[in-house]
Amino acid sequence: MGLKEYIGSKKMDVLSKMIDLPYYIVENIEAIRVIVMDNFQEIHKEALNLKDNIETVKRVVEHNKNWDKVDKELNKLGINLYEIQGHLKNLFNDLHQNIINEIESIRNMYKGIYLEVLDEGKYSRFRAMNPDNYDIYSLMYMISYIKSSKEEAEKIMNEMENKLKDMIEGLFKKGVLNDAILREIKKEEGLNREKILYLENYIINNLYHKGINLNGALKGLLDEISKVSRNLGISSVKIDGRNEDILKIIDTIRNYDISQISINQNDIKGGMEDSERIYEFFMNLDKFMDILGSVLVEIYNNGCVRELYGPLENIMEGVRKIKAMMNQGVYDIDGEIVMITNELRRIEGIECGDSSRQKEETKEDESGERRKDEVSDEKKDQTIKVIRAEINRDDAKKHFDEGNRLYDLGRYEEAIEEFDIALDIDPNYKEAHYNKGNTLRHLKRYEEAIKEYDKALAIDPNFKEAHNNKGIALNNLGRYEEAIEEYDKALAIDPNDKKAHNNKGYALDDLGRYEEAIKEYDKALAIDPDYKVARDNRELALKELKRFKR
Repeated sequence: MGLKEYIGSKKMDVLSKMIDLPYYIVENIEAIRVIVMDNFQEIHKEALNLKDNIETVKRVVEHNKNWDKVDKELNKLGINLYEIQGHLKNLFNDLHQNIINEIESIRNMYKGIYLEVLDEGKYSRFRAMNPDNYDIYSLMYMISYIKSSKEEAEKIMNEMENKLKDMIEGLFKKGVLNDAILREIKKEEGLNREKILYLENYIINNLYHKGINLNGALKGLLDEISKVSRNLGISSVKIDGRNEDILKIIDTIRNYDISQISINQNDIKGGMEDSERIYEFFMNLDKFMDILGSVLVEIYNNGCVRELYGPLENIMEGVRKIKAMMNQGVYDIDGEIVMITNELRRIEGIECGDSSRQKEETKEDESGERRKDEVSDEKKDQTIKVIRAEINRDDAKKHFDEGNRLYDLGRYEEAIEEFDIALDIDPNYKEAHYNKGNTLRHLKRYEEAIKEYDKALAIDPNFKEAHNNKGIALNNLGRYEEAIEEYDKALAIDPNDKKAHNNKGYALDDLGRYEEAIKEYDKALAIDPDYKVARDNRELALKELKRFKR
């Protein structure tokens, strides 16, 4: 006879279920401290008292085979099981409410920061939990989630703070922003959402009006350069010894548009995105204007322009003034940009017909040269096709890399747009299909993710990562058997893929096939004994297996 039987004889089911609660609190005191900061001492003290009382009951039960003698002994010691049960209920209710409050606080405080996804089903069941349907494993999951989320959020916010400080320092060196805030921040201790928002809004609000004026002026200049260069037949310009496509230059600069940023941000994610955008705009402005200066020089020197309009001195004056101002750290150059734009508007309808006629006459007069030109043109066409194919691959890679960058920043919708552009250029870009699938999975758009993984696998059936992540998406949809099939395909390609073994174990776990799940976790750990995810999953599966067999 033991403690459980003695409590069972008293028909005290709640006490029987919750007897492990004070032990768990005492053993995991640091995790509990994170959750119940306000009344931590009271909860800790109550858990210690209950643990001591339960240990006393255990000893009395072990030394007395007769329940009546146990009752008398406990009565002498002043221990009442009904009081212990009542205290356990109160302890649970207090901890339960603290956990719910903390999870809701995490959702509000860390909104916009990508954290581990909370299992909403488990959370819903936990919210509905009471002493009568108490489940230690559900409690453990919630406490583990809160602890890991706070640790991850602190790490991410620390990275964000350092990045924002670096941005402020960079903008200060450019001469467009005061760095006094950095000295002010050094005096503050701790890291929180308000501090991050404060830094974000410092960058955005201080540069917004200057940036928006410059952005609008630059947009008008790009439009005019596009029209004039097209009408003049100027398709490229030499930059650093290389011919660069003018339309690509214009598109690249347009990608830094800041017209959609918002001041007084209250969204940490949106604030970071806007801070980065306005930072990139100002940090690259010198480079933009240098490149556009080269294009404007090409237009200024164009023979047709000079013949019809003479030298456009306002263009060159504007280019020189902008260069001189930026060299002095002055970026109020929108007036000079507008001056150049207005000069280009004068010639935007230019047509250089004489130049075209001259080319035709030369070909007619020199028939031998014409044939040589035609052969040269054929070779040129072949070369252009090869170059275009290479440019397409480069373009697809550029958008693919940008998609990855946006994904890392948690800007998933924008990342998908970049992957789509890469796939428009190269539909057989398997990595772009795969990473688009990963992004859709993070957005919980699992069916769409599976379609992208299938497209990647149609291109390369041995793409083991696509099999593995397709399995994860299927698992998220509750299609566990199909998920296992995908993990098996990944393992057929690479039997030493620890992630596939772990994920297969997880799917078997969800099916209640705990013994098979444990075998898969063991295989993962045989490949990598330090694989913490598999180790943790194995421990949970063992606990479930013991409870199932009980």
